[in-house]
Order: sequence, then C-alpha cells, then structure tokens
Amino acid sequence: MNRSLIFEGIEPDQLSECIARAVVDALKPILAESSRPLLVDSDEMARLAGISRPHLDRMRADGRIPSVLIGRRRLYRPDAVIAALEAGQATVVGNCSEQLQPTTVEGPTNE
Repeated sequence: MNRSLIFEGIEPDQLSECIARAVVDALKPILAESSRPLLVDSDEMARLAGISRPHLDRMRADGRIPSVLIGRRRLYRPDAVIAALEAGQATVVGNCSEQLQPTTVEGPTNE
C-alpha cells in the first residue's frame, strides 16, 4: 500500500533544511557529552578556564570551584567549574554595579 504525504506552503528544500536542523539540534547534546572528558586534572582545568594553576588551586581551596579527590589525584568537571566561575563572576559584577553611582563633574569647558 503506497501512501503520499503532501505538504502545502513549504518548498521541498525548506522542508529538507528544517528536518536537517531538527536532527542536528537533537544530536548536539549527545555529541557534546561524548566529546568532552568527564574529569580533567588541574593543569588541563587551568588551561580550559584560561587561568593559572596556582589561581585554580586558590579558588578550589577557597571553595569557589568544585573538585573531586580520587586517591591522591585532584580532578575537576570542566562544566561544573566553568558554571561556578560564571556564577561567581556574576555576583561580583552585580555587587559592584550596585555600589557604583554615576557622578557629575563640573569643570571648565572649551567653547
């Protein structure tokens, strides 16, 4: 039994593009998870975050970023560390913006 499916108001190329986009969007999370390591060491985490290793160690010791200790190895989940860095940065920016008030300075004008 043959059945036909008729689409009105959309060109075949547009339909093909919409289907392809939907498939890619559905696969993105799966592909992203499979391509990233779950845990990385301190050197790699510092490189990924764009900070120095000592700075990473200080932030971990201060409790600003999460880590996992497995045996004697300190490991990090990159997504959790970056989320913590972004959350911490947003808090600092928010506090600063509340404290800063615009001021008007009057002085000589060059007219």
